[in-house]
Parts: sequence; structure tokens; C-alpha cells
Amino acid sequence: MMKILLASSELHPYSKTGGLADMVGALAKFLAKAGHQVGVVTPLYRGIQERFPEIKWFDWKIDL
Repeated sequence: MMKILLASSELHPYSKTGGLADMVGALAKFLAKAGHQVGVVTPLYRGIQERFPEIKWFDWKIDL
């Protein structure tokens, strides 16, 4: 088992402008079903929290 973190600018069903959202969502599900521990990080765009209230805000600060 691997621990896998996917980071994407879009993720189905939360945010979608093209095929990337579908691919990342499907990949995360596939890897989880294969027995891996999977996490996905994506921006919390306006409107997502209202449509999906179970999503929790996670505030990371990155120093560059």
C-alpha cells in the first residue's frame, strides 16, 4: 500500500472546466480501490462550500 496525495486545480464533482476534473476524480477512486491510501488537494473555489457543506477548510501557509 502507498500513501498518495493528488493535487489538482479541478476535481469532479467540486470544480470542473475540462477533462482534468474527471481524470483526477477517477484516478483517486481507482487508486483507493486498488488498496492505496489516497488524498486529494484542490482549491476551495467560491460556491463549493455552499454546495458541499461537509468539506472542511484547511489553511496551509507556504513560504517561498
